Amino acid sequence: DLVYHPADAEEHFLSFNTPQDQVAGYLRLSLPKSEAPKLDMPDLENAALIREVHVYGQSLAVGTEQSGAAQHIGLGTTLL
Repeated sequence: DLVYHPADAEEHFLSFNTPQDQVAGYLRLSLPKSEAPKLDMPDLENAALIREVHVYGQSLAVGTEQSGAAQHIGLGTTLL
């Protein structure tokens, strides 16, 4: 978990790394600060926001598997 602090939020970079320390997948999570500007979407005020989810590797069709492939083994779901 890498944490950084842009002006209006606390952001977390969560990742799954391979044994060779390569990033297999990641999620960027933004936790708005209380003094952050208000959004025009009341349902999202004070909510954690997922900014990005990405799993690296060869693109695979949904429901298929390939030995050593990172996609469709649950990394993105686990990050969520």
